[in-house]
Amino acid sequence: MVDNSLIKGDIVFNAKPDAVPYNYRISYKVSQLCLIMRICGWGDSCSLIKLQMISYALFSSETMSQLINYAVAMGFIYDKNTGRRTFSPTNVNGNWNTSLRLGLSGNVDKKKRLMFNTVTSWGYVNSVDMISDAATVEMKKSIVKTSTISEDLRLDYKLGKHSLGVNGYVACLHSNGEQKDFETLDACNYHYGLSAVLALPFRFSFDTDLSMYSRRGYGESVMNDDNLLWNFRLSRPFFKGKLVVKADAFDVFHQLKKVDRTINAQGRVEKYYNTVPRYVLIHAIYRFHVAKGKK
Repeated sequence: MVDNSLIKGDIVFNAKPDAVPYNYRISYKVSQLCLIMRICGWGDSCSLIKLQMISYALFSSETMSQLINYAVAMGFIYDKNTGRRTFSPTNVNGNWNTSLRLGLSGNVDKKKRLMFNTVTSWGYVNSVDMISDAATVEMKKSIVKTSTISEDLRLDYKLGKHSLGVNGYVACLHSNGEQKDFETLDACNYHYGLSAVLALPFRFSFDTDLSMYSRRGYGESVMNDDNLLWNFRLSRPFFKGKLVVKADAFDVFHQLKKVDRTINAQGRVEKYYNTVPRYVLIHAIYRFHVAKGKK
């Protein structure tokens, strides 16, 4: 036990304890709640839910962004004649989500060569947005409910310096909207593949993975696609392991597309552009140790 006091004759100096962070102090929280009630309250009242949400959002910039994303929607008015969309931020209520996740891993055999890992997940998203299909009609709520269930399974087998793995993943989603023109979506995303780490002669090491990514059940044919992805790495140490030279190859078959289409929480198609093409990268890592000199 460390003595935190300094004794000089009859005078005892007690070490000052660490200061409590400002956002955990009672005076700070009380002042914060008073400001919220004063600025955000309606008349002389303010709901407990509003106090909790705004107080939590003020904890950090990340939590503030979460509140803005849940409470503010970028609604738009769509003009069928010109195809023009006019966007404007609108306060909404009803965005929420929940999820469950169960994971299990362990050894299959007594020698602990074969290992398994499985993760089962379920999620539900209630998405609220603002939308209109005519310039003369005011924006109205677009409520989309999406449930997703997924299974991720992996098996790995180790034999000395070598290891082999097989993996599979499938996620099925169901989206249903309250709008009359909303088309119910039942789709699946899945991928499966092999991986290996091999110790080759002359101190070479070969690390590779081969996976097939597929999507089915989407209304647009361009989204029901298959992409075969192969990556590998070849490495070798030099000078007793101080220098390691590696050669990486990404997307050898050039299957990844520059444009990726996905379905957002509102059931609409979004486009993402990938500007990184397939490549080969050679790099070297040199390890050294500098010992501290004795004074």
